Amino acid sequence: MQDLILYIVKSLVTNPDAVSVEEQRDGGEVNLLLTVDPADMGLVIGKGGQTIKSIRKVLIVKAMADNVRVNLQLAEPAGGYKKPEEAVSPPVETVEEGLIKEATPANPKKSKKAKKEVGALEEVPAVDSAEKTPAAVESIEKDHKETTP
Repeated sequence: MQDLILYIVKSLVTNPDAVSVEEQRDGGEVNLLLTVDPADMGLVIGKGGQTIKSIRKVLIVKAMADNVRVNLQLAEPAGGYKKPEEAVSPPVETVEEGLIKEATPANPKKSKKAKKEVGALEEVPAVDSAEKTPAAVESIEKDHKETTP
């Protein structure tokens, strides 16, 4: 089993010399601890953990052939995983026709209100410079008053 893991992982990583596998056998159970270079950790884990899951599935097939149970663990790099500080997004300002509303994810009521007011402003039809005659402007304002609640 150890040889199989070494063959698969060394072909994936950029630093194959840093790959090592510790194997412990307890009766019908095999525990494997895989250690790789911290820079190669993402390659071994894969997007969404798909690569390490696939390696484990190949190991399970080999374990079934050998009539044992297998458990593969990926060793954490020295220093362990440090949780990033909680990111706080700054408030988003929407600017439409001189109206400034603050829409923050933390305050959904303001966000919905701002979206509603901005949406009402977006419904106003645009007027080309050629159509800016007093009659055209009056007609557009009349249509807008009828359509707004």
